[in-house]
Amino acid sequence: MRIDGARTPVRPRLVCGRVEATPFLKPWIGQNAMHEGGVRWHVMGESHYTRLEDGAYQRTPDLTQTVISDWALEKSAGGSFFTRVGAVVENKEPGSFDRRSTWEGIAYSNFVQQLLDGPRKPPTPAMLDEARSCFFGQLAISRPDVLVVLGTRLWEELPLDGVKLSPLQFACEPDWPILEDAWLYPLEIDDTLTFTIAVKIVHPSAGFRRWNWRVAARRAHTAMYCHSNVIEEALATYDIS
Repeated sequence: MRIDGARTPVRPRLVCGRVEATPFLKPWIGQNAMHEGGVRWHVMGESHYTRLEDGAYQRTPDLTQTVISDWALEKSAGGSFFTRVGAVVENKEPGSFDRRSTWEGIAYSNFVQQLLDGPRKPPTPAMLDEARSCFFGQLAISRPDVLVVLGTRLWEELPLDGVKLSPLQFACEPDWPILEDAWLYPLEIDDTLTFTIAVKIVHPSAGFRRWNWRVAARRAHTAMYCHSNVIEEALATYDIS
């Protein structure tokens, strides 16, 4: 029986992201990255850069896959960036794990679809607009639970679809950092609703004074451990469409 004057609470609307464009640069998808039952990790950097006169790498759809294969999987020395990313995903001291195995278990891509000609040169506004149009196309390929975003500069350029989450804390580890800025991206893929928690870490190429693998790993793993609760809360709180 409806009581006069009573109103059914209206839930806030949360709009799903939508795929606007297919990324030109195919994401790296490790052989074990899409296995059912495990956590799906996607690490996203800002951009590739290359000295075109060297002729080492060219802008082809397989560029990201080639770089990961050459540096994260094949080279036993060097490639500290790839070791640091692995430490975040594994939550282990750099060098204490099999880097090849780690990279076979994750997805990786760069946000910007063009090549820059130097490591410290920012993308142009046109490059960023193109990148945002391809963002959900990348997530549709990897379908990640957790998106680890490398660096503040990239974080500030991501699409604003979805919603900023309430602070997240992993209750079993009270000394771990509280995530004050994590973001939730809902995306419908083939009639299936997926949820990705995006979390920012200091860029792995930062100097030793700024880079702390434990802090970065704990931020990423807090997002991972909170994923199920975040989904439950989102489904209960929002009208998702």
